[in-house]
Amino acid sequence: MKADLIISNAKQLITLKGVPKARAGIEADELAIIDNGSIAVINGNILAVGTSKEIADGFQADNVIDAKGKVVMPGFVDPHTHPVFVNTRENEFEMRVKGQTYVAISKSGGGIRSSIKSVRESTEEELYELSLKRVKRIISNGTTTLEAKSGYGLSTESELKMLKVINRLSKKLPIDIIPTFLGAHEFPPEYKDNRDEYIRILKEEMMPKVKELDLAVYCDIFTEDHVFNIQQSEDILKRAM
Repeated sequence: MKADLIISNAKQLITLKGVPKARAGIEADELAIIDNGSIAVINGNILAVGTSKEIADGFQADNVIDAKGKVVMPGFVDPHTHPVFVNTRENEFEMRVKGQTYVAISKSGGGIRSSIKSVRESTEEELYELSLKRVKRIISNGTTTLEAKSGYGLSTESELKMLKVINRLSKKLPIDIIPTFLGAHEFPPEYKDNRDEYIRILKEEMMPKVKELDLAVYCDIFTEDHVFNIQQSEDILKRAM
């Protein structure tokens, strides 16, 4: 059979052949490894995997990639990332190691709130250049699909700015980026004593604009006692739907 592409002679070809379910824990180590493996591809889809001899006997292609000495494996799918930000927060990791809780760090001005000011003050271009480097590194580590969330702007202008950066990255880089609107990540400082008003802004200003500009596929919420409670989360999600 004629294939568009054959990847051949991989030292190890890692598949999930014969395992039609998601796996966790010790099951995640049960990889179906084919020594000296090959893949036949047609129209961008994997048609067959097997040993190099099996694929060579069943398929021919003008385009052949020799993967000798290499491992060929599925790309990683990362379902929760925040690549668009300015400053890192490794100091908070040290605080957690020393016993501080996430809630305590947040209430002292750390956590999500510590990222808001710098994101708001940055231009779209500045955020794009910073995030471009991060996502290129993510790609270099084998990730092929990335869910990227907003949530460090917490104002209509800044959330849209973050989502625009995410969409630019998706168009620029060889990776599938799934944009998620996370305006309900935290209550910004200016609304910490008027949470109902921020929820109104989320529902009546942010969400309609995100939809109008087609900037997100999903809507997420940080649901915890110290941020959005169950009732608030249900209200926001109903509006998102």
